[in-house]
Parts: sequence; structure tokens; C-alpha cells
Amino acid sequence: MPENGLLNPAMVVSHIDDLSTQLGSNLVVFFCIQMSYAMFFLSLFLILPSTDAFIRLHKSVLYDEVDFKGVNQISTDMCTAGCKVVADLARRFVRDTQQEKDYVEIGRPAVNLDPYYRTAEVFEPVNLKRNKGIASAPITILSAYPFTVTVQKGDSNLVFARTTGYDAIDRNSADTCFTAMDNDFGGAFDGFSMAINGPLLTLVFDIDKYPHSAVELSASTDFKFELYPFPQQPTFISSPGFVCGCGSAPETYRSSAVSMGNAYTLHTPDDKEMVLNFDMDIDTIGGQPVLIYDHKTTLNHPFSGHFADMTNAEHVQLQTYRATVSFDAQAGGSFGMRVWAYDVGIEPAKTTSGFDATTSVVGYRSLTHFMLLTSSHASIRLQHSILYDEVDFKGVDQVTTHMCAAGCKVYATITGDESNMQIAGNIAIVDPSTEETTSILDLSLLFLQDSNKKSYLEIEGAQTLTIHNMNDNLESTPLALWIVSAYAPYYRTAEVYEPLNLNRTEAIASAPITILSADPFTGNGVFAKFAGYDAIDRNSQDNCYVAMDKDFGKSFAGLTFMVNSPLLTLSFDTAKYPHSQVALTGSSASASDFEITMVPEKPTFLSSPGFMCGGAAHQVYRSSALIGARGMTYTLLTPNDKEMKFNFATVMDTDFDHPVTIYDLKTTFYQSFSGNIHDRTSRVNLFLQTDDMVAVSFTLEDSDNFYEMRVWVDDESEVATKTTASPKEATTSAQESKATVAEKESTTTTNAQDSKTTVSGKDTTTSSTENPSLSMILLAIVAVILG
Repeated sequence: MPENGLLNPAMVVSHIDDLSTQLGSNLVVFFCIQMSYAMFFLSLFLILPSTDAFIRLHKSVLYDEVDFKGVNQISTDMCTAGCKVVADLARRFVRDTQQEKDYVEIGRPAVNLDPYYRTAEVFEPVNLKRNKGIASAPITILSAYPFTVTVQKGDSNLVFARTTGYDAIDRNSADTCFTAMDNDFGGAFDGFSMAINGPLLTLVFDIDKYPHSAVELSASTDFKFELYPFPQQPTFISSPGFVCGCGSAPETYRSSAVSMGNAYTLHTPDDKEMVLNFDMDIDTIGGQPVLIYDHKTTLNHPFSGHFADMTNAEHVQLQTYRATVSFDAQAGGSFGMRVWAYDVGIEPAKTTSGFDATTSVVGYRSLTHFMLLTSSHASIRLQHSILYDEVDFKGVDQVTTHMCAAGCKVYATITGDESNMQIAGNIAIVDPSTEETTSILDLSLLFLQDSNKKSYLEIEGAQTLTIHNMNDNLESTPLALWIVSAYAPYYRTAEVYEPLNLNRTEAIASAPITILSADPFTGNGVFAKFAGYDAIDRNSQDNCYVAMDKDFGKSFAGLTFMVNSPLLTLSFDTAKYPHSQVALTGSSASASDFEITMVPEKPTFLSSPGFMCGGAAHQVYRSSALIGARGMTYTLLTPNDKEMKFNFATVMDTDFDHPVTIYDLKTTFYQSFSGNIHDRTSRVNLFLQTDDMVAVSFTLEDSDNFYEMRVWVDDESEVATKTTASPKEATTSAQESKATVAEKESTTTTNAQDSKTTVSGKDTTTSSTENPSLSMILLAIVAVILG
């Protein structure tokens, strides 16, 4: 090593070669310039399936095992203004680690650009034991192995931590890395442990607020998948190789030394029932969710999200005595998760915030049982919006979201009962820029002047938006609160209505039409999804199920939707039919409206209560105002008892105890179907030839299963009509056995007498109808083709 440990920047490449030769193939190297550092980890075997190269942080670069595999040299410009190079080997032998990590310094920085460049403490975890003392600068732990760090019980303190280096530890760092911990422990600091399945952790202790607080720190490579998040003792877990966790650099550290165990088990003290809180940062790939298994209810809760569509952050609560968190790391993707606990009914005033360090959409989920729908999911996240329902505010004093970071529109609707209005008047949004308060009741009464279009509260750039529940006993009521980010397509052009008394006069629908309601409804259109206008495009990343995709030609008889849910978006192809005008009407529905007379060229749509989107995220809208909240039956009729062919295209996520049943009253023949999105058995198509009634039933009970179904009829005595089927699916006749049908992923009628055409990939402009509904609303839409 050169004298005084200094190298010329020109020697960076050759010196790295020397390091590789001297230290062997298992090493970590950590470069630091004034405000930066870098780090690598080397080994000979690749486990994590990643094509990413080195990891860039705020002012540093991190190299791992894969970066050096099959490469004879690596160069970097990180040392232009001078840098520090720190390395760690993957090794099991013990050495004295009382002292901080040494480094190679390259160049002579004339100006110290990083306030921590000279003061930050850097350690290895192997037998690390930092003696008790004031921590006036960040403490970074660099490791070639997964490790557990423990901060001992001691003086009052405020701790801020990220899985990054000291160059990116500031709260306003451009990296906006996920916060592994942010706790003001006050005068009751019991210490904590964190399991770090990656190379970096940096801790900061607030000596401004607690100037006399001393810190005692220890760590080891004894990595454990069993942790105990006691009250005032939070913890952190992650996927293998989790670093930073931000949208600008969703990179994963790759190493054969990271622990590939696939499940963490979180215990409460003495298996006491407590409220476990999970703050998650998720970037899942290939439909592989993060799973949280509740040992009390035996329910497995899946969570998926992506940085790209700002659905990567989630807050969840479970009232349980034990939970297991699992993730298939081999499929790719990553997650980081803060976990803390408190006694049932006693939430401490000071706990992990969970929201102030991220810039993504956060949905607040309180996974408690509800008397009507005991779904494990709360807020419903779409591409650029979030939908809150009755259960999200029940027993909760506040809900927060980052949906308004770039600005947003807030819409609300409630049912008209006087007692419901009083409760909605005590649930309010606080605009952080003006500190003005607007209740959900007031929001629900907003309409554009001289129009029946919904108006909204517009928020200009709020990092965190808070909704407060000020009701006695934290009551809630049937409501739908829909927050749309300014990133949403059609943000300035979409039309939003409530279906009750909706009467849109004939006009061209060049942008989505959204219907928002606290009641169920029905409607008529060309391309439709159970989503908002932010997720209506065919290439939307939400991949919501298409409720309808049909080219009616120039003779559009209209149609009716039965929507027992909060949102529906419709799209009309103004590119193909530029002069087509659309008229909409809507009304609230009752159980009697679930008897439908089917007519050729007027398809319809059926669903389970609270159906939303229909994707693998498995989100269900919950409300005491939904019709048939525990289950319901639709009755489908032919006009004048004329024999026709019924076509059913179904998507479901159900089990054998909650099947979808289709019953032919003429033949008394019935078939029951169940299927699952994850095992690719969710799609089934069926046709029945009958001149009598057909009943479609589903029992929800205490589950969060769902189904949706497109239904249309063909009068084969006349010219065959064109209608939309699901994309290329095999045929199932009603005579097939129940077991055979249930196994089919998707089926399409291929009868030669049919002349159905699948309309897919058309360049359609969508008129979107979204309806957050607590009961149900009938929406009728009429489109008139002119010329």
C-alpha cells in the first residue's frame, strides 16, 4: 500500500486488481468520495437472478460478487474528487473488531463535500461491540454476510436507519431510500435488534434532541429468521440483498452468502395477542407476492407492488400472537419491512411513523374482522389512485397516504341516511399546505356549477395526506373516498359522476367517464374495467380484468351493467366512431334489480359483492351497504321464454367452499366452479342452450373470494351476432363434469354456428365510469352513432 494509505486517482483500476489478488474472490469493497462510498462483495456462485450491475447510491457505488465474475477489471469515475475504498471479506474467522474499518484513500479531497466523510464510523459485524458512547455521526455497518445488529437498552433516543451508506442517510437525500427505522423512543429506550440480509446498514442517533444519549452497539453474523418485535422494540426484515429500496434504483445486492431462507417468524412476548404493524416497501416481479401468514386466523395475506406505478408502499396491522413473512426470492424482486408491536387497545404515541421517508402510494390496512365482509384487504390501490372504504376507517383514528406527493384530486360519496351523514361529517381530510379541514360529508356534496358532474378537493403536492376519524368509538359508515394522483392519465379531462339521478345528455365521450357512488349501479359501453380512469388504458400496469370489450358496430342498442361495487370505467372508441355520442343514466339498485332479461347485442356483467379490478392483488371493496354482502343470486331471463344460447365468461378467485354456481332451471342442471389466479385455473367459459331462467349464485360468507362474469345471449334462429369473448379460451359445454370444468384455466366457445369476434387491441378511447359504492347503483348508458 502506498505511503500514508493514499493513491493517485489514476491508479484506481490497477489497485482494484491488486485488492482482488491479495484478498481472493470473496470480498466487499466500499468506495467513498466526499459524499459517497462504494462497496463490493465477491464470491464464485450467483444465486439471485438479477441482470443489474453495480448499485449506485447518492454519492457512492457498491460492487458485488456478480460484478467481478468473468471480468478482469472494473473502472469507475467515483474517485474524481477523491474517495475512500472499503472492503469486507466473506469469512468466518474471528479477529479483533473493536476498531473501525480501515480503508484506502485515493486522491486528496481539497474540499470536504460530505459532512460525514471524515466523521462517520464504519464497522464490520463480526464480533462487533461498540462501547457505550455518544454517537455524533452516522454509524455504518458493512458486511459480506447477513448480520444481526443490536442496540442495547439505554438512554432516551431517536433512531433513524436505512439499508444504505452514510452518504445517503439524510432524510432529504436524493436517493429517498426506504426507512428501516424512524423512532423517537423518548425516555423508554429498551433497545432493539435488526436482521440485515444484505451488505449495508447506517444508523443515526439524534444528539440534537438527546445530546447526552450514549449508544452501545453490538452485531454478529448469527443471522436469525425468528424475531421478537416487543413494544418499544421494533425490528426490520427484508428480502435477500435488499439495498436502499427506492424507485430510482430498485437494485438488489447479489451474493452467494446472503441467506436465502424464505420465511421470517415474528413472535410476541409469551405468545400474547398484540397488534403487529408492518410498513412495507415492495417491488415484486412475476406475480410473486410478499405473504404475511397470521397464525391466529390461519389466513395468508398477499401483497404486491411496484416502484414504477407507485404501489410499492403498504401499511398493515394484524391483531395476532405470531406472524410469518415469506417471499420467493428466486423469482426476483425485493421487499423491506419495518415491524413493531403494541398492546391491543393501547397504541403508543411514539412509534415508527411509516410514512415520512417514502414517496410512494401508501395504503393503510387494518386487517381486522368486519361483521359483513371479513376481507383481509383494506384500501384498494389502482395504477395512480387509492380507494378507501368503510372498513378502512372503522376503529382507526387516522389514515395516511402519499398519493398526493405530486398533487391529487379527492372525491367522496356516501349514502344519504342521516346517521351516516353525521358520521361522515366527523371524518375529515387536512390539507397540509393550508391546514384547512374538509369532511367527507362536505366532499360528497361537491358538484360542478350547473352540472351533475362530481367536483373534488384538489391538493397541491402533499408528501403525506392525513384523514382523521373524529367519531366517538371511531365509528365508520358506508362511504367511498377516492384519491387520484396527478400522475393519472385523463387527470384533467375525465368526467366523474355519481350514478344516483345521473343523466348525461348525448355528447361525444372523448375521455373516460367515471361513476363514483356509495350505492350499487349498472351501465353501457365498449371497453370497461372495474377500475378508475387512471387504470383504464389497455396497457395499464394494473392488468385489471376487462369487464367488456365489444365492437357494437353502427347499431348500438345500449347495455346495462349490474355493479355491486365502487368503480366502473367505460371507454368508447372515438377513433373508429368519431361522431358517436353517449348518453348515461343512473339510479340506485335494490335486490329486485338482479333479475335481468337478456337480449342479443345487449351483454351484461355480473360480479360478487365488492369486486374490484380482478387482478392477482386480490383486492375486495367492503361495505355494509353492498347488496348480498354474504352472497347473492342473479336471475337471467330470455324474452318471452324464447330459446337462446347463454354465454358465460368467468374470472374467479375462489375455493371449493365458495364456488360460483350456474343453474339451468329448465333442465335443473347446475355446475359449480372454483379457481385461483395464482395456479392459473381462474378462467372458465360456458354456454347453455335454454328457453327458461338461468341463475348465477355465489356465497361469500367470511371470505375475500371474488368472481366476475360477462354474459351475453345469441339467438341462433336469426343471423348470428358478434360479441366479445375472453381471449382465445377453450370450450366447455354444460354437460362436462364439474371437476373437468374447474380445472380449465380458460375456455372459449368454438361452435361453428357462432359468429363471435374477439375485439382486442383496438385503439379505443375510454369513457370511464367509476363508482365507489356501498350499496348498489343502476347505470344505464345509451350511445347514439351519428353518421
